[in-house]
Amino acid sequence: MLPIFIPGLGTIKLGIAGGPLFVALIVGHFGNIGPIHVRYYAPANHVIRELGLVLFLAGAGTTAGQGLVNVIQTEGVQLAVGGTIITLVPLFIGYLVAKKLFKLSIVHSLGSLCGGRTSTPALGALNQVVDSDDAVIAYAAAYPFSLIFVAISTQLMMFFL
Repeated sequence: MLPIFIPGLGTIKLGIAGGPLFVALIVGHFGNIGPIHVRYYAPANHVIRELGLVLFLAGAGTTAGQGLVNVIQTEGVQLAVGGTIITLVPLFIGYLVAKKLFKLSIVHSLGSLCGGRTSTPALGALNQVVDSDDAVIAYAAAYPFSLIFVAISTQLMMFFL
């Protein structure tokens, strides 16, 4: 939650999701904080990851569920069609760019797309079909940058609009 000053834009915060992830990436790179080792065995890491995903989705669902019926009643089919197009078109383009231009593997492409869209539920679904940490690594590499760019671009849009 620490404010980060960006000249010309003002101050942004990574929030309660981006901040811990950013710090965890730095600490995970070094592997320890003084005498405390932070690299966990695979089973412990799996439990922590799944618990975090469940808590995140429960929190997001209870917050979004409050106005869900009202939004569907007022927007209906337009919301479903628009949401589908807005979701699928960038995903397919992103996948093609990752595969063809950057020559990433399927798992790295999909993991980075999950991180680029800050989609933890998609990462959870991907983790169920992939038997490695490659998707999580690609997600963790893309997520902080996406989070920062979303915060900056939102402020830029507000400034110019």
